[in-house]
Amino acid sequence: YPESDDNLKKISKEDVDEYISLHKEKRGKMALASLLCVLSPICLFIMLAYGSAVSLSESTMGLATMIGIAGILIFVAIAVTMFISADAKTKKFEYIEKDPISLTDEARKLVETEKTAFTSIYTKYNIIGTLCCIFAAIPLLIGSIYGEIVVFLCLCCLLACVAIGVYFFVSAGVLWGAIQRLLEEGEYSRKAKENNKKLEPVAGIYWLMVTAMFLLLSFITNRWDTTWMIWPVAGVMFGVICIIAECIVKKK
Repeated sequence: YPESDDNLKKISKEDVDEYISLHKEKRGKMALASLLCVLSPICLFIMLAYGSAVSLSESTMGLATMIGIAGILIFVAIAVTMFISADAKTKKFEYIEKDPISLTDEARKLVETEKTAFTSIYTKYNIIGTLCCIFAAIPLLIGSIYGEIVVFLCLCCLLACVAIGVYFFVSAGVLWGAIQRLLEEGEYSRKAKENNKKLEPVAGIYWLMVTAMFLLLSFITNRWDTTWMIWPVAGVMFGVICIIAECIVKKK
């Protein structure tokens, strides 16, 4: 693609200013919603720890488990509402992510200024997020020495640490991603946009299959306390699948 083309969508300074402003508002909601998603299993772990501590009967333990699952659903419902609300405001700029664009000179200068100002914050937030995720394993290592109750409580601490890390990752990533989309850098380069369009059907099919697998295993085994681990594994596997798919697309 040429760097400038009359056929490309022109992005003015006013458009850039609005786009960046919306993402500055959006980053807080997206980060908090992501934090709630990671924290959601804590409801279940607390109920399981309580059940083990007071030696609840099997029927009462089942009720406690259902309360924990209800807590997960409530947290996720709030998070999904926040995700949808945050995305709705930037929906009209969706073409910036998917299609080649052309910035005016004033618009490009504004984006470069925002990038320069945010780079140090982006780096700092990623360092904090990484450290939180690394230190998250410490509570679980300590809990493994003791009984089941302590393990459940340590799992809560682990999720809390990871949630804080995710908050910083998302808070930094939302605005950084907006800047990269405007400058068409990294995963938002024009070539990457073309490849992403080809990979969209793969992503849709994959996540539908993962959701179906999660629900099927959960209802068959009734082990909602462990089947949630499908999601982080699926996230890692999706990254691998994307890399493989990109290699195939490039060869073609």
